[in-house]
Amino acid sequence: MIETLFSTPLGKYKIEENLIKDARENILRYLSDSCKDPAGFFSGVSQNYQFKIAENFCKSDNYLTYQTYDDLRLFESFKPLVDRVLMDVEWFFDETCIEAEAVEITSMWANIYKPGGDNHEHHHPNSFLSGVVVIDDDEGDCLRFYDPRHANYVMIPSGGSPFWTRFYDEKYPTGTHLIFPSWLQHRPFPYVGKNQYRITLAYNLMLRGDTGEWGYHVNY
Repeated sequence: MIETLFSTPLGKYKIEENLIKDARENILRYLSDSCKDPAGFFSGVSQNYQFKIAENFCKSDNYLTYQTYDDLRLFESFKPLVDRVLMDVEWFFDETCIEAEAVEITSMWANIYKPGGDNHEHHHPNSFLSGVVVIDDDEGDCLRFYDPRHANYVMIPSGGSPFWTRFYDEKYPTGTHLIFPSWLQHRPFPYVGKNQYRITLAYNLMLRGDTGEWGYHVNY
């Protein structure tokens, strides 16, 4: 009998079409407004660096990826989707036996990719869980997760064993909601679809209140 040890959870859920449609419209409106007047749209001191990002993405074919500012969770227009995401987080907690007094989405942003646009391998620091909602992807492009056990990179035997692999690839269609530990390295593949953009919504989540067992108890 084979048992699995130290498993990494990956939650897969489905968001309703009407919420995905509204989110897409809201994100494209955000993009349009920021392209028309980047300096005015990002007038706050903390958002000044977004000015160049928006200007380059909107005016140059050489910039293929655009990340919005990470405050979308605070927009009233995104509240229905935020509430729906938190419902899936509750199910994820139930399925993985996590107990916490409360949770908070600390950041949420949109990723907008032109054809060929992608992102490098990365994780999300200072968070407990992270998530990705596929808003618009006609090809269901691949997302890659990397094995966190670096010793597993030393030798990969033949046979395609899921227990000895460096990464896990899968295509996720529009409406998919993924939840995973923030420390899990991942990256999207370059967009190869025929639409103008591939759009995803990403977020970070933190535990709040008393949580943890003896020796690991913390009030967040």
